[in-house]
Amino acid sequence: MGDAMNDDVMNGVVSGASATPRPVDPHLNIPTSALFRSLHQASGTFAMFGHQNETSNVIGTNTDSDVHAVTGTYPALWGSDLSGVERDETTNIDGFSMSDVRAELLRAYSMGAVTTMSWHSANPITFGGYGHNMAPGSVAAVLPGGARHGQFLEWLDRVAAFLDSVVDEASGESVPIIFRPFHEHTGDWFWWCTGSPAQPTDTTPEQFIALWRMTVDYLRDVRGLHNVLYAYSPDRSRIDMSSESTCEAGYLYAYPGDDYVDVLGFDDYWDIAPADIEAEQPHERHDDLITMLTVVGRLARERGKIAAATEVGSPGEFASQYVMSVEDKAALSGADCGACGAGGDGCFADSDGDVTGCDSCATSDSDCCGSGADGAGCDAGMAAVCAAELSEPIAATGPTGLPESGGLPGQTESTCPAESSRPSEPFGLSGLSDPVESSDPVEPAESSESSDPVEPAEPADPSDPVEPSDLAESSDLSDLSDVQSESDSPWTHYLLTAALANSDTRRVLWYMPWRNDPGAAGTGAYGTPVAGSKYAADFRRFTEHPFIRMANTLPPLY
Repeated sequence: MGDAMNDDVMNGVVSGASATPRPVDPHLNIPTSALFRSLHQASGTFAMFGHQNETSNVIGTNTDSDVHAVTGTYPALWGSDLSGVERDETTNIDGFSMSDVRAELLRAYSMGAVTTMSWHSANPITFGGYGHNMAPGSVAAVLPGGARHGQFLEWLDRVAAFLDSVVDEASGESVPIIFRPFHEHTGDWFWWCTGSPAQPTDTTPEQFIALWRMTVDYLRDVRGLHNVLYAYSPDRSRIDMSSESTCEAGYLYAYPGDDYVDVLGFDDYWDIAPADIEAEQPHERHDDLITMLTVVGRLARERGKIAAATEVGSPGEFASQYVMSVEDKAALSGADCGACGAGGDGCFADSDGDVTGCDSCATSDSDCCGSGADGAGCDAGMAAVCAAELSEPIAATGPTGLPESGGLPGQTESTCPAESSRPSEPFGLSGLSDPVESSDPVEPAESSESSDPVEPAEPADPSDPVEPSDLAESSDLSDLSDVQSESDSPWTHYLLTAALANSDTRRVLWYMPWRNDPGAAGTGAYGTPVAGSKYAADFRRFTEHPFIRMANTLPPLY
C-alpha cells in the first residue's frame, strides 16, 4: 500500500486503546442513531444470530422459516440482497421481488431485529452477474473520469431510492439498514475485487478505496440517505494467517479508512466449512477462526467500530470432527471467568437467570449482578446486560416480542437490581455521547486459499420445497434434545467456542450463515439445519446459549 493508504489505515490508532464510536454519517435518523449506540453498548455482552433470506429461502414444509421450525423463534439479524436494483429490475439476484424483500426487512424491524443488505451488483461494463462478474478496468470505469461513471451514479440513485423506501409506517422513518457493499474485495470473483497482496487483480487498493468513498459520499451527501451504517467485509480465504500481524495486514488491505466504515466485518467460509474437508485439519481451522475473530474484535475496539462475522459457513461435517479442548469446555460453561468481576471473562446466566461456571458469583442466594449496582460480582456478559449504566431492563416489550416479565429464555423474573429505577430507553442509549461530525446467490466456499469460488446453483423456486431428507441425514424430531456428543455438535463445539474464546472474540456482534438454498446443500455455503436433520438439535442448543441472541431474546435496540 502507498503512504497515503498507510496514513488512512493507521490514522489516530494506538494499539490497545479504545476509540470513541462515531458514525460515518453524523446526521443519522433517530432509529439508526439509536441502533448505532445500542450495538456499541452491546459489544462484548452477546452475539446475534443472523440469516440471509430468512423467510424467502425456506426448505421445510408448513413453516415460513427453517430457523423458526427448529428453534421456535426468528434470527436477531436478517439479511437480504440489493442486486438487480441498479439495473431497475423488479427482482433481485435470488429471484425475489423487491417488494417482497422490502416486506421481509420491515417484518424483521417490527420484531426488533436488525437488518442488513449486501449488493451483488452487475458488472458495469459487461452487465454480467455472479460467476461472470469480472472484466478488466471495471473499477476504473466507474470512478470520476471513467466511461461508466455517470451510469454508476444512476445505479447509486436506485440503490438510495430502495434503501430509503423501507419505511416504518408508525414513525414514518426509514428503517435502519446495515449496508455491506463491495464485500469480499480480497477475492477475485467480483468486479470490485482487488485480490490480495499475493494474488492481486487489476484493481488497485487505491482504486477500491476511491470507489468505496465515492459511494458513501454520494449516498450520504448527495442523496441524503441517513438510515445506513456501512459494513466492510473482506474475504478470509485470501488472508495470510502466518501470524496475527499478517492477518491484520491482510484484513486491512485496501481499507477505506475509519471515517468511511461503521462495521468491521469479514466473510469466512474457509475456516468453518471448507470444500475439501479431507485436506484440512479442524483444529488448525478453529485456531485460525479464533485468530480472525480476535483481530477483528480488537481492531473494532481500538477504532470505535462494531465487529461482525458478516457471512459464515454453516458448521457441519468438517466442524463436527473438532474435539473440544479444556479451554473450549471452560468457555462454554463460563468457567474461564477468573475473579468473575464485571470486567472479567466468561460466566453466563443460564436459562433461569442463574450465573453458571463461576463459584465466586454463582451462589444460591446471589442474583446475576451480585451486590453492586455497577455489576460487581457478575460475569462480563451479564454485568453489561444487567447493569451497564443501568440503562434499561433486559425484558423487552413492544416489537421485540419478549414477554413483559422475561429476558433470557425461561427467565421468570428479573435478576438485576434496581430494575424499576432504570429508564425504558433503547439498549445502551445512555452509554454513548451524541454522534459528532468527523472529518452472493451462494457465497463462495473456497477449496483452497488460491482457488476460485464454486459456481452457484440457480435459485430454487420457493414454491417447490425440498424435503429435509434430501439435504442432510435426517432423524425424528425427537432428536431435538439436550443429549449431545462431539460428533453431532458443530454449532456449539466449533463455532460457539471460537466466539467465546476471549474478550476480543466476544466483541464480534453477529454471525450470519447464507441462505437455505437447496442447490447449495452439502456445501459450506448452505445456511441452517432444517427440522429433523442431523445437526438441528445442536443448532437449537447454539441459539439457546445465553451468549447468543435471537429476535425474542434481544433487548430493545431502537
